[in-house]
Amino acid sequence: MIFLPKPHTPTIPYKAMKEFHIAQGHEEKFLAFQHCAHNRFIRERLYFRQHGLCPVCGKQLIDIKLKSRIHHNTYGHFCKSPNPEIMIHCPQKNGYTYTVTPNCELCYFQAPDLSESCLDKLILIHDYCHNELHQKATHTQNF
Repeated sequence: MIFLPKPHTPTIPYKAMKEFHIAQGHEEKFLAFQHCAHNRFIRERLYFRQHGLCPVCGKQLIDIKLKSRIHHNTYGHFCKSPNPEIMIHCPQKNGYTYTVTPNCELCYFQAPDLSESCLDKLILIHDYCHNELHQKATHTQNF
């Protein structure tokens, strides 16, 4: 039997946690951790860790790049790696084509405990499962 991580939406909203991390002086590392969702190395680690299955619906993840998303189970975490961030290709709506993300691959091999603490807060799920998960959370918060 395969045990998949249980997905849930963060209890404290993104905006509130971002303000908290800014006040603590961790804004860059917080945003870098949010951007790790664009890092192919992290996507591959999560895919293999989850045996290629989506923890929300239990179905196979077919394309780890186009039809899936990395879901953050918490916004209370930030990248603690001492390694410098890297630029990765990631076209965005605002016109930028590159974004800064932690060098997760280097961290994975140099500081496995640190890397595992990050991976424990992330899951790879289908796009539609991600949307459904956040819609349920929004609906629950409104009532």
